[in-house]
Amino acid sequence: MGLLALILFILLIPLTVTVRLDDTGNTSVCLRILGIRFFRTPKPEKPVRLRDYTPRAMKRRAKKQAKKEAKKAAKKKPKIAEAHSQAPGTEASLSDKLSFVTGLAKTIFGRTLSHARVKVYRLAVTVASSDAAKTALLYGAISSAVAFLLETLEQFSNLKIASGAPVGVQADFTEDKCHVDLHVRFHLRVIHLIDVAIRAMLQAVRSPRSKSHDS
Repeated sequence: MGLLALILFILLIPLTVTVRLDDTGNTSVCLRILGIRFFRTPKPEKPVRLRDYTPRAMKRRAKKQAKKEAKKAAKKKPKIAEAHSQAPGTEASLSDKLSFVTGLAKTIFGRTLSHARVKVYRLAVTVASSDAAKTALLYGAISSAVAFLLETLEQFSNLKIASGAPVGVQADFTEDKCHVDLHVRFHLRVIHLIDVAIRAMLQAVRSPRSKSHDS
């Protein structure tokens, strides 16, 4: 019973993915598990420490960088040799590859959304350009895209918009550059990611390349 309870606890661990894009163009993605941050991009800048810039410390970093470069070069060589050793016509066609990637992306995206609870805190787009006619055209296109995005999220996920959240598209004929202010949070559980991974693997097994090898 103890093991079963532990497995159940792990499967039900909540995950939170927060995506932000401010009006200066800076994008950040943060993953939290049980409220603890495990991943963030871009990584916060480390404070400058004088001891990191001593001759000994700089020499040690140079050695580590050289080892990394050597490992990368060693990994690339087998891949190049393998590519040259493959007989022509053994790889799947470009259209097959594209259809496989598209199908895999739909599976991952669709299943993830079907499990996710999505909360929008901000989704404000200001459309602007140096030409008024171009701004009007951009406004129509971006308004349709944002409406389609919200409709998709509402249809395939549990979508909630925070009270008083700025959501919408507006045109600004006095500016010459578009601005986006985005803050969206996705709530999932470990069991949901396992489901997505299993379906993605099944999709990969049915890929055109695997079928060609079987035949």
